Amino acid sequence: MLHPDTLTTPTTLRSHGPAAVTPSDLENVVTNPATPEELALAFGLYVLGTIAIGAVVLAVSQSSVRRLETRIVERPVPTGVIGIGVLVGGGVAFAVVTATASYLVAAGVPASVGTGLEALALAFPIGLTVANTVGVIVLGSRLLRRIGRGPKPNLWLALAVGAITVNVLYLLPVVNVVTVVGLVAVATGAIASQWWHDRRESQSDSTPRERSADG
Repeated sequence: MLHPDTLTTPTTLRSHGPAAVTPSDLENVVTNPATPEELALAFGLYVLGTIAIGAVVLAVSQSSVRRLETRIVERPVPTGVIGIGVLVGGGVAFAVVTATASYLVAAGVPASVGTGLEALALAFPIGLTVANTVGVIVLGSRLLRRIGRGPKPNLWLALAVGAITVNVLYLLPVVNVVTVVGLVAVATGAIASQWWHDRRESQSDSTPRERSADG
């Protein structure tokens, strides 16, 4: 996330020629831009990163994104509340799994066990990234509808519009926090609610078949 106050933080990229640039220099520019040029570079990289992740999400299933958008629009508050609950529970589980892995490794348990638990713990940050990206796409879609792009705007265009809009909002103090929490909460709630809805439907569909087989 970009922060305006990082413009005063010095970086080493400007003091070296292009041949002396290292990955750590580039990382410092991205996380702590010190000039307008470096801020523009960091902004562009964040937008491209968001679009890249969003492209994967859309490639997997655009119809799922449409259903999540409908759920968010129709029930934003309940969906957000569910999302916050899932995030709190997921955060606690993430902390427990990480602490357990560290304790087991320190206690002499084979490192593969700890590595497996740490790999399992990666599901939480990955889930946050996916949820944030879904929120970005939904926001872009809503903005496109506002300007008259039809009831079902192109999701690829929505991804680009959402990525630029969200990363602009990330530059504003307080607004950036509200944006992150809001997007991740409603998207997480929509994903959890849709999963539960699909699960119940699959169970209800299988029950009549089981009864007919018994009969």
